[in-house]
Amino acid sequence: MSNKFQLNDQIRHAISISSYSDSGLAEILEVGRDTVYRWRTGSTTIIRRQNLVKLAEALGHYIKYNDKGVVEFIPQNPIKKNNLQPELSNLSGEDMTSLIQTMQKQIEYLLEENTQLKIKIKGHSEKKP
Repeated sequence: MSNKFQLNDQIRHAISISSYSDSGLAEILEVGRDTVYRWRTGSTTIIRRQNLVKLAEALGHYIKYNDKGVVEFIPQNPIKKNNLQPELSNLSGEDMTSLIQTMQKQIEYLLEENTQLKIKIKGHSEKKP
């Protein structure tokens, strides 16, 4: 799998609407402020995988990616574990549909990752004499 991925509008949007300044996010991610600026403005089209993972965590998103470098940035479940029932009752039908779709995407991502790991493990075991 490549170490670099293509930035897309979802990622740029998530950076732009975050409460972090470029320098604040750069400090958290341990990258240069200019790097975050280039991600946010779209003046660069690539991001290293390790930075993508850190960025997703910092902004509260999951990532779904494939071998072609296409990345989907999925917001994490907004419902808190310790107060699940009251927040669920306040969700509209549209919000509930969005939540279900997000959960389905997360499941698809995990299944895809599981398949890729199985293939990788199988490939390594076949190469051993």
